[in-house]
Amino acid sequence: MAFNKAIDINPKSADAWNGKGIALDNSGKHDEAIQAYDLAITIRPKFTIAWNNKGWALSGLGKKEEAIQAFDKAISIDPKDPSSWNCKGNALIDLGKHDEAAKAYEKAIELDPKDPVTWYNKGAAFYGLKKYEDALCNFNKALEIDPKEALIWHSKGKALKALNRTEESDSAFAKAKELGNKEE
Repeated sequence: MAFNKAIDINPKSADAWNGKGIALDNSGKHDEAIQAYDLAITIRPKFTIAWNNKGWALSGLGKKEEAIQAFDKAISIDPKDPSSWNCKGNALIDLGKHDEAAKAYEKAIELDPKDPVTWYNKGAAFYGLKKYEDALCNFNKALEIDPKEALIWHSKGKALKALNRTEESDSAFAKAKELGNKEE
């Protein structure tokens, strides 16, 4: 692993430890990844990317509350980083805290209104709350930014279907399928 060589050359490189953590995390070795992220954070305590990556690894282990703590730490370091807010929203969704997730996504959108993923995520939070009109508005905003994302079209179809707007939902599902979506 290239990161091991970089760490051998400079064991105080937070970037190398973070990179090693990413490689381990991508291999499903979440516990080892967390150890690498912790070393990166020990070297550079305000390393928001490492805090976010640690949160993802904790999520991978099902430790959602601890993941939220890591994302909150990243947010406390850099409250203007939309990625940290989006990550926190994802962990909150996993805990079924859709209201709180929608608020985190709203903050991310304030910071980066051109990210279709965050608009989609906010729509998914509203969908989870059975606020289908709100979900639909957010899916539509995501599609204004990225009209070729099949998953967003599929989710729009689900929201329309929940609103008993069958013809429109069928059209959205057809567009999703045309773009390569495999879900029914």
